Amino acid sequence: MRADGQSEHELVQRIAARAMDVFVRIGLVPIVAPSAVLMSAVGDSVRQFIRNVQSNSLEISAPSESAATWPVVGPTLHSMWHRSVA
Repeated sequence: MRADGQSEHELVQRIAARAMDVFVRIGLVPIVAPSAVLMSAVGDSVRQFIRNVQSNSLEISAPSESAATWPVVGPTLHSMWHRSVA
């Protein structure tokens, strides 16, 4: 038992808990930072989309021919997409 009333075991547990806290916080940075950047980019894209819709300047490009070769939905999606731009 130490002079301040804590056993060495309790002290080691407190140090280990703080070290784990630091490691977890450092480990979260590579997840949180890119997620924040991604959400910012999505927000900017949505804002631009809304501006284009409100100003009637939204343009839909024609589908590439490769879209017709997509499995399951390709021919139907390509046909609908092509009609919507024409």
